[in-house]
Amino acid sequence: MAFDKGRKIITDGALELGIVLRADKLAKTELFYDLLLFWNRSINLTTVTDEEEFATTHFLDSLLYLKGFPDQGPSLKVLDVGTGAGFPAIPIKIAFPDLDILLLEPSFKKTSFLHTVNSKLNLQMPIVEKKVVDWLKINSERRFDLIVMRAVGKLEKFVKELYPALLPTGRIIVSMGPADIPLKELPNYRLEVLSAPLPGTAMIRTLFIFHKKGNE
Repeated sequence: MAFDKGRKIITDGALELGIVLRADKLAKTELFYDLLLFWNRSINLTTVTDEEEFATTHFLDSLLYLKGFPDQGPSLKVLDVGTGAGFPAIPIKIAFPDLDILLLEPSFKKTSFLHTVNSKLNLQMPIVEKKVVDWLKINSERRFDLIVMRAVGKLEKFVKELYPALLPTGRIIVSMGPADIPLKELPNYRLEVLSAPLPGTAMIRTLFIFHKKGNE
């Protein structure tokens, strides 16, 4: 059957991370993959189309972000900035559907894809088609426990701009490869650097976790 290899990689890799994915969650994962392949024919979502590579470099890589999450259960409010094709938000939401996750993505084509996935998988995630800076200007009252994003250019600038959107004990989590230069401490943040192996591979991922500090 299709996606057998991907299913096994994801199941085994998730177990390495202490996460058990039931059959219904694995079915959603396969549907997500199928939708990604279908939409990728007409819009540029990802260069990763092989099921085994998708399972590791997209799905399990997204679940690694959970290593930086506080242990506060499903009440956490999460913002995924520049989510693109839904990483890391969608794999995290599939694994932990009770999390309150908002997706921000400025591309109309990508948000169209995200809306389809959201509906087909019944993920119930708000999706906003805006740049984070523009969204923050009109949503200055919104606060999150966690803000997640993949490595981007001008990361320090983004981290500074996102400070007001964090709750007093909030944190920003950014995933990078081992070749990336560690960031210096930034004002109003305590920086934690956490390296972890990507399950089933020899690759190492580095999580930069910016813990908010200081007065509101």
